[in-house]
Amino acid sequence: MIRSFFLLIYLMSTVVFAQSVNIDQDLCKHCGMLIRDRSFVALAVDADHRTQTFDAIECLVNYLKVHDEASFSQLLVTDYSRSNGWIEAKDAFYIKSSAIPSPMGAYLSAYSNLQEVQNIQTQMGGDIFTWTELLRQFEGSRFGVINHPDHHHRGDAYGPIGVMGDHVHHQGGWMVSVRSMFMQMSGNQTGTKSVSNEEVYTQYHAAPQQMRMSMYMLGVMYAPTDRLTLAMMQPLIWREMDMNAMNHQAMPMSEMSYQTRSFGLGDLKLSALYSLIAKTGSSLHLNIGISLPTGSYDQSDNTPMSDNMKLPYAMQIGSGTTDLNLGATYKVAFEKVGLGVQPMALLRIGENRSSYRLGNQYGLNSWFVYTPDNWLGLVGRTELILQHKISGIDSDLNPMMAPPSNVENSGSEQVNVFAGVNVGFPASVTSLKNVKLGMELGTPIYRSVRGIQMTESFTINSGIRYMF
Repeated sequence: MIRSFFLLIYLMSTVVFAQSVNIDQDLCKHCGMLIRDRSFVALAVDADHRTQTFDAIECLVNYLKVHDEASFSQLLVTDYSRSNGWIEAKDAFYIKSSAIPSPMGAYLSAYSNLQEVQNIQTQMGGDIFTWTELLRQFEGSRFGVINHPDHHHRGDAYGPIGVMGDHVHHQGGWMVSVRSMFMQMSGNQTGTKSVSNEEVYTQYHAAPQQMRMSMYMLGVMYAPTDRLTLAMMQPLIWREMDMNAMNHQAMPMSEMSYQTRSFGLGDLKLSALYSLIAKTGSSLHLNIGISLPTGSYDQSDNTPMSDNMKLPYAMQIGSGTTDLNLGATYKVAFEKVGLGVQPMALLRIGENRSSYRLGNQYGLNSWFVYTPDNWLGLVGRTELILQHKISGIDSDLNPMMAPPSNVENSGSEQVNVFAGVNVGFPASVTSLKNVKLGMELGTPIYRSVRGIQMTESFTINSGIRYMF
């Protein structure tokens, strides 16, 4: 009798302790998102009365995939019809019904008795499970996949690595990323047709042969609220251009080759992502940013024609102007596929001290991510870019030296396609669960340019992201 009394006191104190869940303050132990709806909260209490909180039943079950259920003295779920009531998880009845969306998209709710859940099934449809049956459903299937575009454990939670500002974070969330971009250009074109060196020499002294650009970007994101995520991106840029020029001093005249390089920190980008829609299955946020002119636009190098010659527009590191970035990102998540679209505009303001302004740029990214497993996303992306021409003229550049030195050879329209992967780590690798990798390879399928410009060959984007 005494043992039973103390056991009852122990269980009552555990439940009372476990009930102290702070809505809009506590974070889900599994997914890290803010707990907003008491109707779906689940708890795991260990032998020392320490309580882990979960914003949904599906998060609790997914958490138990890599944590021994026997190590917890109590597992509790909220009675959906009595939001202040707790049920032992193993004694509850569960229904998966599309009419009752749970926070992380598995459509699971819990009830204390079978008759009640059968009535819910009659009214709203769905499938009924016991705790044992529910655990079995989660094993080796996509039954419990969290269907939320900004849930950071799915392979499609992030867009392609080449898309910036594609996701927001929950309140207090941090992310650090390091990305790289390598692009190669080869040969020249006018309109959509290729141009030979000989044709270039009829107007210019030198003809570009190849150009390689590497950009390494350090990014930091922080969410002071659930709706607002702040971001900073600092690029480090390296450019290299191979040139051929007519050697007028040689008899007979012949081509000579030389190379120019530029290197330095690019323009610092600050942005704010403001969430308008964040619900099961879809999300929408605004992208608002400013680019500060921290990058150099007076890079120079030695050439056969002159030492310390100022490099063309395309070889400069920064814009020299304060620029605005405006756009939006919409994502939708299905069982195995995530889709996204992001229109963006880069608007140049004023002129730099060299009396020119780079052209405005308008882009539209659309992508899909197929997730054969939670930790893997197979990515496809299309990118449409409308690049306006440069306005003004840098008086330090000779427009007859080479096509990239002439503002008439600027402005383009193009369509790029990319294929790649987003890689996380299986849930069993808990030490790496916050690490996400990404890579994609792209090439233009259409490119039309004004004047004479270089032809893009391919682009490789890669990166690593770590969430705190």
